[in-house]
Amino acid sequence: MKFDSLRLAAGLTLAATFVTPSITRTACAADAERDSTVVVTSTRYPVPADQVLPASIVIERDELQRSLAADIADVLRFRAGMEFGRNGGVGQNASMFMRGTDSNHTLVLVDGVRINPGTIGGAALQNIAPALVERIEVVKGPRSTLYGTDAIGGVVQIFTHAASADGFSAETGYGEDATSSSSLSTGWSSDSAHLGLSVNYLETDGFAPRKDDPRGGAYDNLGIDLNGSVEVGAGKLAATYWRASGSTDYIGFSMRTFDSALNNQDFTNESGTVSYAWDAGPWHSRLEAGRMVDDLEQRRVEDALGAFESGDFTTTRRNSLGWQNDFDLNSSNRLSAGVMYNDEKAETPDFGAVQTDVVNAYVQDRITLDRHTLVLAGGYVDHETFGNHTTWNAEYGLRVGAATQLIAAAGTAFRAPDSTDRFGFGGNVNLQPEESVNYELGLRHDIGSRQRITASAFQNEIDQLIEYIVTNPATFDGELRNAQKARIRGIEAGYEIGGADWQFRAEGIYQEPENLSTGEQLLRRAKHNVMLSYVQRSGAVQIGLDVLAAGAREDFGGVKLDSYVLTNFTARYDFNKSWSLQARVENLLDEDYELADGYNTQDRSVFVTVRFAPR
Repeated sequence: MKFDSLRLAAGLTLAATFVTPSITRTACAADAERDSTVVVTSTRYPVPADQVLPASIVIERDELQRSLAADIADVLRFRAGMEFGRNGGVGQNASMFMRGTDSNHTLVLVDGVRINPGTIGGAALQNIAPALVERIEVVKGPRSTLYGTDAIGGVVQIFTHAASADGFSAETGYGEDATSSSSLSTGWSSDSAHLGLSVNYLETDGFAPRKDDPRGGAYDNLGIDLNGSVEVGAGKLAATYWRASGSTDYIGFSMRTFDSALNNQDFTNESGTVSYAWDAGPWHSRLEAGRMVDDLEQRRVEDALGAFESGDFTTTRRNSLGWQNDFDLNSSNRLSAGVMYNDEKAETPDFGAVQTDVVNAYVQDRITLDRHTLVLAGGYVDHETFGNHTTWNAEYGLRVGAATQLIAAAGTAFRAPDSTDRFGFGGNVNLQPEESVNYELGLRHDIGSRQRITASAFQNEIDQLIEYIVTNPATFDGELRNAQKARIRGIEAGYEIGGADWQFRAEGIYQEPENLSTGEQLLRRAKHNVMLSYVQRSGAVQIGLDVLAAGAREDFGGVKLDSYVLTNFTARYDFNKSWSLQARVENLLDEDYELADGYNTQDRSVFVTVRFAPR
């Protein structure tokens, strides 16, 4: 689909819905189902989805299982405002652009633990297996007030499956490019304790990431998710642990031949928590200690002169300690206050080890009175390198009748430069944090209990954007500077309708991601995106169709990436209550497209899996 037809599709979707998704769920067939959905990320405690004010998405486990996606990035890309650049196929680097912001402007949490590395780039979404995930929450817009640095575009929080694992289930599958995947899940519960375990292993030969090099693409990933909890005294003691480890073959650059090279890289991503939460009447308190690890180790490098062992690496280790307190002042007013301490050590051979301590404190008040909901929050960050920083959020919701809600929101956010920004290639120790201010208007309207129309219009202005400035054109030497300013304006639109055996969802976004310093469109971000999803169940058979129509994008060097349409088909057959067969056809129409200039994407491919889940 080229630009004109894509623009027409976007226009039809926007005209039909008038508005943008503010809350999207896996189904909207009944009020009871809506009431059961909660969002934790927007306020740091559970709030019914219908009462959450910022634009949010909740993706439940049934949608994750239906997708048969290899990683979380392939699930999120079918939601409005969630674009990706990708350097090849499964296991290759995936960069997320939420609502037109940069790839390092979105905070990613796993069970409440920040997994964004302290070295370079965003969180390694390509290493998170959907089989280990219970649900995903996406909150769009600034959230630095509650979470500190990085949350300019929004927050993605991933809740792992082991905490909800019950009984036993297992599945195994095989597909294109010698891709195999196997997983199992088991859980045990009593009145006062729970123990859950999930394991997933994926291995693939993949396909060549780059168009100009036939090598690379192999990937393997062993994922483990463990959760345990027990009631102790007046509260609950709990522990979580998630780990992904494996290797990736990708095409990099050789400094000794100044040409492309085949690289083999080992990776490890970990997060874990130990927490104790208790209630004392209107006071709800939670103490939590967390740890994350992000390791990349270069192993074998093969260039035009042969193969050699590389000692290159990047690593981040971050310990955290947090205390959150929620006070129910009355039935309509909850006051929250908390503090989080992070001790981070980032290290590479280029600049050695960099230690950074950060303290983040916040206060939030949520008031609900009849038709009115008001949320006010203020945050304070004491950053060892960049000193003190304050942020705020203000959100107001007004119900007009029983079916309609109007929303107005504003807030600020920031991103502190990471260790690579300061000390890596082109590093600049004088860099200042990137800062943003966001304004948003939203609408939510229910048509009975089976249909919903949602909308948002937003504007996000970002100052002090960091850019690499060439100071010597002959050698391309330069440094990073706070040289840019961006403004992203947009309208999202969403429509949902569902019955007992079927659901349909349409989402669209029109945005203007503009670099105000140059007047150019921000790289790898489209102005138009449209997503459609349909799921139908009839007896033992379930089928699904997911369509993504993405607009043209600019890439480095003035390259234009064409618009494209990606269509995925899924099917499931239940032999009985325990056994089922699932299949996924990715890129059903065999579209030739690029997410990054010079990199291949998946051709039409088939993946089939058998699942055993006794009930």
